[in-house]
Amino acid sequence: MAWKYNHTNMAEHARAILEFFNWTGLEVEFQPITLGRFKGLLVDALQTSNMLASIGAA
Repeated sequence: MAWKYNHTNMAEHARAILEFFNWTGLEVEFQPITLGRFKGLLVDALQTSNMLASIGAA
């Protein structure tokens, strides 16, 4: 099941979300972030991925 999350539906589906992470064994902590912060995290991850690929580690 694919969900698009925002504060409203995260609250509405909190139980299902937490059950999913419990089932996968992954830890999760939901915190609101700005779009700029999210973009920065994505850019950092992309740069790391590209760096690893360039040295043949990925």
